[in-house]
Amino acid sequence: TDGGDSAHLRYRNLGAGSVELEIEEDTTEDSEIDHTTENVAWLAIAGDGQLQAAPASTVRVSYSFGGQAVALRLIGSSAEEGLYYLHRDHLGSVVLQSDAAGAVVSGSRNRYLP
Repeated sequence: TDGGDSAHLRYRNLGAGSVELEIEEDTTEDSEIDHTTENVAWLAIAGDGQLQAAPASTVRVSYSFGGQAVALRLIGSSAEEGLYYLHRDHLGSVVLQSDAAGAVVSGSRNRYLP
């Protein structure tokens, strides 16, 4: 019964057709001992009201030894996410990639012919 309180609005899990909102009430001026769930009657969003989801992206982290990349970690793309090892020929060119289990990654074998 202390009257209206300001609140902070945060969003997360922004998808193509939905968004998850979190409303955190400011309690610094409250003397309430017991607090019940409150309903939000309205929500004002500044600007044009559009929330834009970030495009799906993949982060590539390379691990180097002696100046050459020896492994690559992909983060963010569930189909390709993981650690991959780079195998080189005697000239230093990458000839294939293997996954963390040692299996050759399909389509990664390269053969350089003179």
